[in-house]
Amino acid sequence: EMATRKPIARNPKFGFQQNGSTDSSHIHPSILKQGRKSGQLNLSGRSMTKVPNEVWRINIDVPEESKTVSLDNTDDRWWEQNDLTKLILASNWLTELSEDIKELVALTVLDVHDNRLESLPQAISTLECLVKLDVSRNKLKEFPSCICKCQNLVSLHIEHNQITAMGPEIGSLRKLEELDLSNNQLTSL
Repeated sequence: EMATRKPIARNPKFGFQQNGSTDSSHIHPSILKQGRKSGQLNLSGRSMTKVPNEVWRINIDVPEESKTVSLDNTDDRWWEQNDLTKLILASNWLTELSEDIKELVALTVLDVHDNRLESLPQAISTLECLVKLDVSRNKLKEFPSCICKCQNLVSLHIEHNQITAMGPEIGSLRKLEELDLSNNQLTSL
């Protein structure tokens, strides 16, 4: 009888639930609303295998709350929303990020540590405001050269991957102050 039961997992955001019952393809509108309000979206530890499209379109799509707008309601001024500047997708099961990341033009912090990423989208090179990037604890085999076009990058964490070489393009990151390449498989710099 014990073998047929699914184990119960505790999710700090939603209480207790059956394992495997999370729907990672949809994010509750209130979380997106809060992200628009604060400019920060934390979707860490949600067992996501794919980032839902509404995350990439958070700055573009007309929010749900605007469909029933009341000028009297000072809490829901969706027209005063902030562009997303901080996106945390850490500790999920992501194997890729969409090229649609280019829609998050104001992003200054991107944290995707502790996932299963084998590569990064080329569109990361278009994120001109990006200051901090954490791609540590993934499955990157090659240093993603697209990172080297992020001219304002100050902090880059890429430790605990499987990178074997570092090319000269890293030299184009002139504002870089913090670089962690530890626990990779580097044979040359």
